[in-house]
Amino acid sequence: TLDNQTAREIAVRGEQFYRDRIPNQELAKHREEYVAIDPDSGRYAFGRTLGEAVALLSASGPVPLPFVRLVGMTLRLKHA
Repeated sequence: TLDNQTAREIAVRGEQFYRDRIPNQELAKHREEYVAIDPDSGRYAFGRTLGEAVALLSASGPVPLPFVRLVGMTLRLKHA
């Protein structure tokens, strides 16, 4: 099972990758779509649904625990 600490680490790393490594122009093209991210490999994929984004990312290789978010929405991480 996924514990809270592991989930938080995935969220922090995924959000950092989203902000720092995906070009703004690409994010603008995919606004209101989902992006699935594997921060370890540097791979990511966009999809119209959460499932589509994860499936497209997984098609390029195994992803143990992807980070997924809606493009263009503000994400707030709660500090524990």
